[in-house]
Amino acid sequence: MKSKLIIGNLNSPHVRSLVENLRENDPTLRVDCLSTSYPRGSEAKVENLYYNLISYIWVKLFGRPSRVAWYLGILFWGVFRRNRIVYDSIQIHYIDSLHLMPFHLYKRNSRKVVAVTWGSDIFRSLHVDVLKEILSQCDGINVSTPEMSATVSALLGKELMQTKEIFTCKFGLANLSILRDIDTSNVSRAELLDSLGLSFINSQSVV
Repeated sequence: MKSKLIIGNLNSPHVRSLVENLRENDPTLRVDCLSTSYPRGSEAKVENLYYNLISYIWVKLFGRPSRVAWYLGILFWGVFRRNRIVYDSIQIHYIDSLHLMPFHLYKRNSRKVVAVTWGSDIFRSLHVDVLKEILSQCDGINVSTPEMSATVSALLGKELMQTKEIFTCKFGLANLSILRDIDTSNVSRAELLDSLGLSFINSQSVV
């Protein structure tokens, strides 16, 4: 059985849709998720759902992520996670500087690490050197537009790019299609949230 670990925000409708599509396309594929935010609402269709408890507590206490807290949480996860296997691949969704310190742990727990760029992570990065170091260690890089591909190529250089598997995937188009349909119809707030996979928001109290 093939296996894949998604590292990303499981509260994002894009990540949730990706998980569902992966499972639909290959019912035998094992899909686990290590969520970068504490998961809310109904669980996505993953075999095992993990979250970084140390990082979550740090954010609750101090209001922002910490590279050290994320690293320690990944170290804890690597030692104590359920159903310990070496994944066929790990996909990192949104390339953040948090992933640099534990990257060797990702490699230890998988045969291949793929970076899935979202656009703002490479176009607006305040840590270009860190971004380059992360991407240079990845086995593959996913881009969704020619502009993103050109930016990654300029960042890594032609020689290093030739050592990478470059994938082009128009990530998130299903949700954009839903937005276009909603824009031309009259729907309630509850229907809108349900269409985007965010229906749990209605049950959240605003503080």
